[in-house]
Amino acid sequence: MRWGLYTKIILLVLGIILFFSMAIGYYFISYQIRFLNHELTERVAILMNNFSLLSEYPLMIKDKEAIAKLVKGVLSNKDIVYCRIEDSNADTFYEEGTVNDVPINEFRAAIVARKFAKDANEELLLGVSEETAEEIGKIYLGVSVGELNRKVSREKIIIIASILFVVVVMSLTIYWLLKRILGIPIKKLVNATEMISKGNLEKKVDIKTKDEIGLLSDAFNKMTENLLQTTVSRDYVDNIINNMMDCMLVARDDGIIKTVNKTTLNLLGYREEELLGKPIEIIFGRNTCVNNGFLGDEQGIHALLEKGSVSNVEKIFITKDGREIPVLCSCSVMMDTLGNMEGIVYVALDITERKYFEHELEEKQNILKHRSRELRESLKKTEAANLLLLESNKAKSKFLSTMSHELRTPLNGILGLADILMGKYFGELNNKQMEYVKQINDCGKHLLLLINDILDVSKIDAGAMELELDEISPDEFVDATVAMIGTQFNKKKITVNIAVDKNISVIVGDRRKCKQIMFNLLSNACKYTPEGGKVDIEVFRKSDSEIRVEVADTGIGIEEKDIDKIFSEFYQADRVRDEQLGGTGIGLALTKRLVELHGGNIGVVSSPGKGSCFWFTLPKKNICREKGIVFEKEDKKENNVSDGKRILVVEDNEVNLSMLIDMLKIHNHKITVARNGKEALEIAIKEKPELILMDMMMPVMDGIEATKMLRATAGIADVPIIALTASTGDEAIKKQIEAGCDAHIAKPIRINELYALIGKYLNAEHKNINS
Repeated sequence: MRWGLYTKIILLVLGIILFFSMAIGYYFISYQIRFLNHELTERVAILMNNFSLLSEYPLMIKDKEAIAKLVKGVLSNKDIVYCRIEDSNADTFYEEGTVNDVPINEFRAAIVARKFAKDANEELLLGVSEETAEEIGKIYLGVSVGELNRKVSREKIIIIASILFVVVVMSLTIYWLLKRILGIPIKKLVNATEMISKGNLEKKVDIKTKDEIGLLSDAFNKMTENLLQTTVSRDYVDNIINNMMDCMLVARDDGIIKTVNKTTLNLLGYREEELLGKPIEIIFGRNTCVNNGFLGDEQGIHALLEKGSVSNVEKIFITKDGREIPVLCSCSVMMDTLGNMEGIVYVALDITERKYFEHELEEKQNILKHRSRELRESLKKTEAANLLLLESNKAKSKFLSTMSHELRTPLNGILGLADILMGKYFGELNNKQMEYVKQINDCGKHLLLLINDILDVSKIDAGAMELELDEISPDEFVDATVAMIGTQFNKKKITVNIAVDKNISVIVGDRRKCKQIMFNLLSNACKYTPEGGKVDIEVFRKSDSEIRVEVADTGIGIEEKDIDKIFSEFYQADRVRDEQLGGTGIGLALTKRLVELHGGNIGVVSSPGKGSCFWFTLPKKNICREKGIVFEKEDKKENNVSDGKRILVVEDNEVNLSMLIDMLKIHNHKITVARNGKEALEIAIKEKPELILMDMMMPVMDGIEATKMLRATAGIADVPIIALTASTGDEAIKKQIEAGCDAHIAKPIRINELYALIGKYLNAEHKNINS
């Protein structure tokens, strides 16, 4: 086996490291053995010295029992195997311990008697010794060296392991360094040498160091370059030419072909001898010869000589059988070593396939242009349709807003007057009159509910529905909703059972919308449950993050084919049945959207003839809280209605105006009337009212403009203004507040709500929110 230079250097360095490591190890082990022996000797000497002092007196008086106790104390040391005491006659006075097959070292020491003296009080003084102290015996200790040997063995192992670790780390480090410094460069040189020996003269050695190896690499590369230059031959060049994928031919300056490669012969269908010595016109045609405008002009060879080369000129090759082949041709002048023109090199690429694809591409581009025009026209139509749809949505929103105002305005009069009549403020009603008034009130409420549902659906479609989140007690919104339609349940003798998980203290949601969800589900349950039936309401925790509400009835149920459709707008599962029981098909669709707006889900499980169970979930942490919607707590404080206050009523509808006057006269308020904003401003400046009820939509000057002007007028800027509005959208309310209204009350106005607001602003010190 032949070792290389790199291997020899590694072995030499490792040998040196191993030698010094062994020497250092030997030194440390020897030192440790001496240290442990010395330590044992020191401990035994101290022990024997202490024993000699303690055993002096007992040995003098021959007290064997005391000596035995001292010996037992000595033998309590695990390193002491035996102890023997001799007297002054060298006779064994006391001995204890046995010698087994344990390696031991025996230590001995003399027991010397000290002289005692008495002081003036006739008491003995210890420690008074003379140089002529008398030896009264000897102590022999057998000390086991087994533990010492074990310690020595452990220390050897530790030292050897440490040295081996250091040797390994150093060896690996030196190996890594030598490999980078010597190994890799030498390997590169060796590989390059092998490649050159196989004929690869283009192999280069890439070594960037500036030492001797780097210089050797540079010299090696120069050597291969020189070798490559000196070994290029005609065969090598011919091999390159014949293996080119492109057509190549060489012609003299007079256009006679000197060389042609196999690719050209295969493309044109000629044999080599049929082209060599022939004029180049046989390939390019007479109109494209070098001397007559190969460059597309009449300069010919002179222009080529000036430029030196011409690239990517499209020409036509003519085959042996007369076919024309499009090629992309380049040519350059070939000079000899003296700078004289030796010939012209032509390189041509067959572009037949490219021409075909260019033709295909051109056709597809034409198709694409045509389709682009169609697409632009389609986009224009789509934009026009979107614009039309946008205008339609604006018109729809405006229509709904107008309809809301126009419907709520007469409803305001109907429900307000019904409230006054039912309150018996102007006298008692007989039973029939009271029954009719209640029916008017119920019909008005039902119409108001339908209007609100349609508007809510429109708001959700427009993305304008916002939630006013609050912490709602489950008992509160369930019981309140049941109470709202309790009369209907009682009429049909339907039993209602409510079960609310006591561990659920609050639900996060929009108070009004949650009641609206429950109201729609309970209304459906009441509508489709026959007399004497049952409705079960259950609120429980579905998981740590969701609360589930279920409304189960014993009604007529829903067919399976209709379950997926009942939450669609204006869909009614049984049209004949719904025509009998009533309904618009909006309630469940709106309910689904309100639940999803809260971040929950809704569904139904139903069996025809047995009943249905509608359920919905609400997240424990409502997603809308993260969108920045502010919690708005309901003001639970009761406001007593003040009497005899100056109130300005601004309303253009005579029925509503008459109703408001009747409501306010009950508490003996002094009422002033204005029928538009301009009159309201003039009267307010003159009368200085304590409260203003301001309608928002009026002729001449609307309520928004009038409110702004009132807030800017000294002396009446702080008067509380309550907006009377049929527009209940968030945007309308925002405009009213920004204009300066302190509060708003939606039409139709209920008498108790009006009294509560009046009491709130007339019984407490008022401060304008904009001031």
